[in-house]
Amino acid sequence: MSTRRRVNSPTGQLADGSTRRRVNSPTGQLADGSTRRRVNSPTGQLADGSTRRRVNSPTGQLADGSTRRRVNSPTGQLADGSTRRRVNSPTGQLADGSTRRRVNSPTGQLADGSTRRRVNSPTGQLADGSTRRRVNSPTGQLADGSTRRRVNSPTGQLADGSTRRRVNSPTGQLADGSTRRRVNSPTGQLADGSTRRRVNSPTGQLADGSTRRRVNSPTGQLADGSTRRRVNSPTGQLADGSTRRRVNSPTGQLADGSTRRRVNSPTGQLADGSTRRRVNSPTGQLADGSTRRRVNSPTGQLADGSTRRRVNSPTGQLADGSTRQRSTRR
Repeated sequence: MSTRRRVNSPTGQLADGSTRRRVNSPTGQLADGSTRRRVNSPTGQLADGSTRRRVNSPTGQLADGSTRRRVNSPTGQLADGSTRRRVNSPTGQLADGSTRRRVNSPTGQLADGSTRRRVNSPTGQLADGSTRRRVNSPTGQLADGSTRRRVNSPTGQLADGSTRRRVNSPTGQLADGSTRRRVNSPTGQLADGSTRRRVNSPTGQLADGSTRRRVNSPTGQLADGSTRRRVNSPTGQLADGSTRRRVNSPTGQLADGSTRRRVNSPTGQLADGSTRRRVNSPTGQLADGSTRRRVNSPTGQLADGSTRRRVNSPTGQLADGSTRQRSTRR
C-alpha cells in the first residue's frame, strides 16, 4: 500500500510509514523524525532543531535565534533587533525607530513624523497636514479642502462640489446632477433618467423600461419579458420558460426538465435521472449508481466501490485499498 501524495494527515503516519510530504503538523514530529517541510508551528521548534521555514510566530524568537522571515509581529521587536519587514503595527513605532512601511494607523502619526503612506483615516487629518492619499472618508472633507480621490460617500456631496468619482449612492442624485457612474441603485431611477449601468435590481424594472444588463433577479421576470442573463433563480422558472443558464438549484428540476448544468445538489437526483456533473455529495451515491466525479467524501466509500478520484480523506484508507491520488488543493 503506497501513498504517493498525502497532505495534512492529523497523525503524520502514512500507509507506507514514510512522510515524503507533510504540512502543518501540530507537533512538528513526522513519522521518520525529519522536518523537510514544516510551516506555521506554534512553538518554532522543529523536530531537527532547525527553522528553515517559519512564518508568523507570535513571539519573534525562532529555534536558531534568527528572524529570516517574520511578518505582523504585535510588538515590532524581532529576535535580532531589526525590523526588515513590519506591517500594520498598532502603534507606529518599529524596533529601529523607522517607519519604512506603515499602513492603516488609527491616529495618522508615524514614528518619524511623516505620513508617506496613510489609508482610510477616520478624520482626514494626517500628521503633516497633507492628504496625498485618502479613501472612504465619512464626511468628504479632506485636510487641504480638496477631493482628489473620494469613494462611496453616503451623501454624494464632496468638499469642492464636484463628483469626479462616485459609486453606490443610495439616492442616485450626485452633486452636479449628472450620473456618469452609478451602480446598484435600489430604485433604478438615475438623476438624468437613463440606465446606462444597472446591476442587481430587486424588481427588474429600469427607468427607461429596458433590461440591457440584469443579474440575479429573485423572480426571473425582466422588464421586457426576456431572460438574456439569469443566474441562480430559487425556482428554476425563467420568464420565457427556458433555462439557458441555471446553477445550484436546491431542487434539481429546471423549467424545461433538463439538467444541462447542475452543481452541488443536496440529494444527487437530477431532473432527467442522470448525474453528468455532481460534486461533494455527502453520501457518495449518485442517481445512476456511478461515481464519475466524486470529491471530499467523509467515508472513502464510493457508490461503485472504486476510488478513481479521492481527496482529503480523514483516514487515508480508500475503498479499494490504494492511494493513487491523494491531495489538498490550495
